[in-house]
Amino acid sequence: MAMLSAASPSLDSTGAAPSVAAQNPPPPKFYKLEFATYNGSTWYYALEQDKGMTPWEHFKELCRLRFGPPIHGSRLVELGRLPFVSTVQEFADRFQAVACHARDVSARQRAELFVGGLPDHIRVDVEMRDPPDLQTAMYYARAFERRAAAM
Repeated sequence: MAMLSAASPSLDSTGAAPSVAAQNPPPPKFYKLEFATYNGSTWYYALEQDKGMTPWEHFKELCRLRFGPPIHGSRLVELGRLPFVSTVQEFADRFQAVACHARDVSARQRAELFVGGLPDHIRVDVEMRDPPDLQTAMYYARAFERRAAAM
């Protein structure tokens, strides 16, 4: 076990004792609280003052309402406005990444939203096949894109 000495603090080059700030440097920046954390704790304190201790399920729902997405339907709007940028596969990947978060959308609606975002030279051919679901629509779109590239 190490013994602590009761010696006085060492003197600097001028013969003066180091200041308290020099003995305790400020913590690194990543230890500081960010503003968002402060907002969260303020929200929780206000919630506790208003409602007291709430059951866990109710607390989770309140957290979703406060910090979750502002509108549940926003993913559906995002799907309808998703731009076609380069290839069917790239569009399909981005579409599926957003579609997995859209609620209460049928298989046919997903297919129609996907087909609606395709460029005209592919979209018309896929629409004529009337795909019943997203996977079939993506299959047709890739096939018609390959055909267009071969011509």
